[in-house]
Amino acid sequence: MFCYIISHWKGQPLIDVETVIQLIGITTTTTGLKIICVKDDIVYEIGIKISDEDFVAINIKNAKYLPTWNYLISRSK
Repeated sequence: MFCYIISHWKGQPLIDVETVIQLIGITTTTTGLKIICVKDDIVYEIGIKISDEDFVAINIKNAKYLPTWNYLISRSK
């Protein structure tokens, strides 16, 4: 979606987070996809380890196209 996002920037200066959120939030594609962008103010702890069992429960799979970059996360296995 990044190619669509940057097409909406059109050289506008990204002066603050609110500007970036607004420009990303108005992004759509020709097929009707819309991007939802919200600011996350949560401060996350660093260094938290996740068990192998918890990681498997995420149900993350590499996509067929460019699998090292693209992945799918689904609710059910």
